[in-house]
Amino acid sequence: GRPAEALAEYEATLAIYPRRFNGVAGAARAAVAAGKDEIATRYYRDLVELAKGGDGTRPEVRMATDFLARR
Repeated sequence: GRPAEALAEYEATLAIYPRRFNGVAGAARAAVAAGKDEIATRYYRDLVELAKGGDGTRPEVRMATDFLARR
């Protein structure tokens, strides 16, 4: 219910543990909910990059590609 605070927490965690799939996905979702589309775009691009070796079926990857396609 507090996306701006959630985004700040995700970013703090990612500073310690960078490139963690769930952290990047959470930061992207929080950024969208907080209305910070530029930040969400950056995180969703990072997420797609992290998942490029996979099969693309994870819901987070589909959410990222859908979001990026609308940009």
